[in-house]
Amino acid sequence: MDFKKLYIDGQWVAPLSGQYIDVENPATKEVFTTVAAAGEQDVAAASAAAAKAFPAWAARPMEERIDFMRKLLKELIQFEPQMVDATVKELGIPVSFVKTNHIAYQFVRTQSYIDLAPDLPLVEKLPQSVVYRRPLGVIGCITPWNYPLGQVIQKVIPAILVGATVVLKPSQSTPVTPYYLAEAFDRAGFPKGVFNFI
Repeated sequence: MDFKKLYIDGQWVAPLSGQYIDVENPATKEVFTTVAAAGEQDVAAASAAAAKAFPAWAARPMEERIDFMRKLLKELIQFEPQMVDATVKELGIPVSFVKTNHIAYQFVRTQSYIDLAPDLPLVEKLPQSVVYRRPLGVIGCITPWNYPLGQVIQKVIPAILVGATVVLKPSQSTPVTPYYLAEAFDRAGFPKGVFNFI
């Protein structure tokens, strides 16, 4: 995995900013890797890619989006050992806690979103009105450091399932674990621009 790249419009690309961030293990104070730092041009490119992909993705039937998400989960599970290692280093916490709470539980959470999606009422008739649930467009997901994968899953997976496209910007303190999610999106074959990672 090349942590010195960003995932924009279905491709791993070098940051246009030319800048990078050292990632430190808070338990040891050691820098264990360096990641790409997105600048203004990178953000604009990711947002443009997501905007371009939005109409076609929103128009896909829910069943097709669910199929893509099932493929994503299958790919993500294969990265479990790497994500455990990355999360331990990013947070400086014990392996056992990371395995159960930070990683394995996120697979369960993702499956729960997949299971619930078919029952989401996209049109709900009320006594004097009708509620239409439609994707709005590009969702910017900015996540904190404390659950590097969990905070991301809670935002990205539901948004994409309901037809939005996403630009994810994780915490600069814990950006490594989400790289594996980005790679899983790539391997699952999502259309270009549906998911972008900066």
